[in-house]
Amino acid sequence: MPIVKALPGEPASAAPGKAALAAATAAERKTLAGGALAATAGAAGTVLKSTGVPLDQAAPVPLPPLVGHALLGLGAVVLIAAVIALVRKRTAIAASWF
Repeated sequence: MPIVKALPGEPASAAPGKAALAAATAAERKTLAGGALAATAGAAGTVLKSTGVPLDQAAPVPLPPLVGHALLGLGAVVLIAAVIALVRKRTAIAASWF
């Protein structure tokens, strides 16, 4: 009997498992969620600012326009950077798995 067949356990998988990818990309996924939250807050502030109200009433402005647009832009940039980092890390893990 060959020694390989006598060893305990199973052979390693050909690709990394979902748990390994999730553990390795936890920081990128948190950054992705933060970017989505910032972009959503900026978009909500911009949309709420531009809702139609009668001229005799003051529209509630949750965020100043500059802050809303800055949050929207920053959130979009963070989202794009986090997606790029996530894809690059997953590719690097898959390439170095075996």
